[in-house]
Amino acid sequence: MIEKFIHNISIACVDKIQGDEKYSELKYAKIAFSVEMLISEGSKILIVLLIFAMWGKIFEYVFCFGVLLVTRCFTGGIHAKTYLGCLIMSIVFFGLGVIVKENSQINIY
Repeated sequence: MIEKFIHNISIACVDKIQGDEKYSELKYAKIAFSVEMLISEGSKILIVLLIFAMWGKIFEYVFCFGVLLVTRCFTGGIHAKTYLGCLIMSIVFFGLGVIVKENSQINIY
């Protein structure tokens, strides 16, 4: 359901970007996919950021996110089939990172 909504928004954005120019089917698909990923990933990042802001752990989230950005290309990752599954996995992943940091002697400041 959420995936369909994001897909429809991305198609509307590409149609707006395209204007009177007609893109090839491949170019249209590439741009639509890129816009869809930007919306999907951007919204997940903001939702998780808001959750950690309510928890009072923005710095810890940003630190975990930074570590993930640097290491992700070397370590791979877990991929969920749905937007909601991915969002839940992200919350759990970052939440565990904060919990481990709070219950260890590691000082990241």
